[in-house]
Amino acid sequence: MIENPPAQFTRKARSSIPTLILAIVAAVVLTPVYVPIDSIVSTSGSDRHSSPSSAVVAAVSSSTGPSARAFAMSAYYPKDRAILLFGGVNNSTMFNDTWEFHAGTWTQLTPPASPSPRWGAMMVYDARDGYVVLWGGNSNWPSWSYPLSDTWVFSNGTWKNISRSAGGPPLAGSFPAAAYDAADRYVVMFGGWAELGETWTFSAGKWSQLTPSNPPAGVFGAGMAYDARSNSSILYGGEYYSVVYNQTWSYHRGVWTRIYGNAIHRLFYQGLTYQSNGGYVLMFGGLGNGCPTSETWEFASGIWTQVTPRHYPSARYGETLSYDPADGYSVLFGGSGTCTWLSNLTPHSDTWTWSHGIWTRI
Repeated sequence: MIENPPAQFTRKARSSIPTLILAIVAAVVLTPVYVPIDSIVSTSGSDRHSSPSSAVVAAVSSSTGPSARAFAMSAYYPKDRAILLFGGVNNSTMFNDTWEFHAGTWTQLTPPASPSPRWGAMMVYDARDGYVVLWGGNSNWPSWSYPLSDTWVFSNGTWKNISRSAGGPPLAGSFPAAAYDAADRYVVMFGGWAELGETWTFSAGKWSQLTPSNPPAGVFGAGMAYDARSNSSILYGGEYYSVVYNQTWSYHRGVWTRIYGNAIHRLFYQGLTYQSNGGYVLMFGGLGNGCPTSETWEFASGIWTQVTPRHYPSARYGETLSYDPADGYSVLFGGSGTCTWLSNLTPHSDTWTWSHGIWTRI
């Protein structure tokens, strides 16, 4: 059973929480090594990928990177042509270090000021305003009793606290789903604990709450990514008090629309990003029925397709996953492989890239 946040942070009225409770068991692979492909069940191969050249499958150069952790935050920062990573937690330490990943190498930054240590925050690159935005998260481990509500931006090697000028959600929170909506030119954020069922936008340094009709169920730990093909932000999964969802939603110009495609595993705390060089939303890992999965899925044209690469990361949740357009791959880092997530993390420190249907450990 997954432990849930304390009841004192629950909204008293949540009409968006559905009464239908569904359950499905996700695949479990716990050993943090390469896993034979016949150890999972494939629904379909992928014909979306071109045959890679030897340059595509070659290992990327690497260096010592962030320490093992889960629930860190990452986003692509185009000014540095790098993936920016912040924070996270292991079983004894919460982090507030800042790292960049570029051309296969991790580099730790030393900004003059940083957000406080945290895990489970929201972090997205705001293309309109030209900086990375970070909001909320948890400031204690393993308790949920100290959520945060501050807003920070990162630009030119520096973090800046803009909480006073930005306003923001009335409650502190963690684990919202968020993406930069290129069509609407703002960051859109949904759900999280305790902003369950609420839709917020961030633009020009200010938070604004929207009140769309028929939004998704109030959840935390869902995944979200902007799908450039459909010009909409795609939201998948999430959890609320041991009810795990497998619904897919799109958000476009203030309207939420449920996508009734094929049904796949119920997941939360999975990695989700848009793979620009393939034209699909990429999803990896996550928690299902209390334990993690090591499956890779692609979403395009309203359909989820499971892909079956020869090698892939071990089963995990709470990993970071962001697309790097400069190097043409998505970057996965860290996460945890344990089933009892609030009592005993098994944090990872491995880095993987995904391109042309291939996971490469670096």
